[in-house]
Amino acid sequence: MMLSTTFVIISFSMITAMKAMNYTVTKIVDETVTVYENSLFDLETIGFNNDSKVYMIINQPITDKDDLLINFVAERFDGVKFPLPDNPMKLCKFLFEERSSKLESYIQQFHISRAFNLEDQICPILPGKRKLLPYMFPKNVTLLHDIGCGDFVYTVEIFTNDTNNFSEYRSLISSQTTVHIEGESCSNTLM
Repeated sequence: MMLSTTFVIISFSMITAMKAMNYTVTKIVDETVTVYENSLFDLETIGFNNDSKVYMIINQPITDKDDLLINFVAERFDGVKFPLPDNPMKLCKFLFEERSSKLESYIQQFHISRAFNLEDQICPILPGKRKLLPYMFPKNVTLLHDIGCGDFVYTVEIFTNDTNNFSEYRSLISSQTTVHIEGESCSNTLM
């Protein structure tokens, strides 16, 4: 089963003189982790309701040769998507840059690898079971662009491209965190 994901990319290249925007997360509304049918990742839940523990199972080593990609996208309540960073990155390169603090600061502040308990990991990532904890979304974030205010779904996704057609990606695992954010000024406030 192939899943095709279409990214709506908002281009900020025409904006030349804009200051960084500061936002405050006022509420975490929801968090989910989804594993799509694949041979690399599984989820295991032990317990029920508030006493449950969720584990991500990595079934085989993850190496640079796997060509896995990671992406982080904010989707505003009105459907507008803001990719952070602008393009998906190779997972192994991303983990190395995050660990060595080489990522741009507006990306580094999110500690994206925490969504899958991969913080401080570099490739190869060995098979095994990892406890998934709630992704601790930062209380305050600074972004390069005005994305507005309100409810946002932040999605961290690991996916692969099994074909040479770069518009066809196959999602392996995703983490979605819905948050309500407020800013110094909100460009999308409804009157």
